[in-house]
Amino acid sequence: MPTFLITGGAGFIGSHLAEAALAQGHRVLVLDDLSSGNVENLSQIRSNPAFEFVPDSVANEYVLAELVDRADIVFHLAATVGVFNIIESPVATILNNIGGTEAVLKMAAKKRKTVLVVSTSEVYGKSQSVPFREDGDLVSGPTSIPMPGELRSVPREAGIIEPLAVVWTPRRNLAAIPPPYPRSLRRCHCPA
Repeated sequence: MPTFLITGGAGFIGSHLAEAALAQGHRVLVLDDLSSGNVENLSQIRSNPAFEFVPDSVANEYVLAELVDRADIVFHLAATVGVFNIIESPVATILNNIGGTEAVLKMAAKKRKTVLVVSTSEVYGKSQSVPFREDGDLVSGPTSIPMPGELRSVPREAGIIEPLAVVWTPRRNLAAIPPPYPRSLRRCHCPA
């Protein structure tokens, strides 16, 4: 079974993905600096011998390099989240999110690993219409239309970009669930 590296794995989505992957027999490495994630989200899986938690940041290139080496697939969920953080510290948030994603993509490309990059729900912050739509008036523009310099320009074999849909779950009042993955990753699908 493949080994998964989940950046931001102590967050709501990452912890659910880790649980589902372990239940399917995968080995799981979680890298999370706990800036918005919570180690309690991992309480159900901490004792699993196929699980390893590394409390650090994707900005630590040495730790990131070691974990990417050990992984078969990288799920990049690490990001500064929350509208409040984006409003209060927009430049720091952008630098953290873009810099972190760049570090993960560069390391994964160097080591020829597949990456699933997950988009933030904050792209919906500008839209006034409910329910939100992928072709709506979003912060970054429609997600269905690639923009100049957008990650969609990464070669298909180097990365997969998936937006998330908002749903309710008992662990946290609002959450996100990945849409069905491409055929090569369907075994990794994380149900609510």
